[in-house]
Amino acid sequence: MRGEEVTVTRIFGLAPNTRSFSATVIALVEDYQPDRYEPERTGYSGSQLGGISQGDRQIVLLVDDLAAQRFPLPVKKHDRVTLSSNSDMLNIVRVDASKRAVAGGIELRAAGVA
Repeated sequence: MRGEEVTVTRIFGLAPNTRSFSATVIALVEDYQPDRYEPERTGYSGSQLGGISQGDRQIVLLVDDLAAQRFPLPVKKHDRVTLSSNSDMLNIVRVDASKRAVAGGIELRAAGVA
């Protein structure tokens, strides 16, 4: 089986009255690799559209897997993903539900939580 176990978490409310919901599913997780053949560009930051920071990850998971665990769909920006392989906690910075919708997938971009 290809993929790794990840836990998607959504936190509701404001402190001290927060509650969270989590679902553990199998996902494809890939690191974004810098393209060493492209000239370096200036004026882009990780928060700008199109900007990719070192350490960002692409995560692809299935909607049905989340729905089976009653995760509140859709996945949203600022939900969290924890990787089981190394316990990295990542913040979802972009959700693309349409790119892989035909296959039942959601593509996420996640960045490390500082």
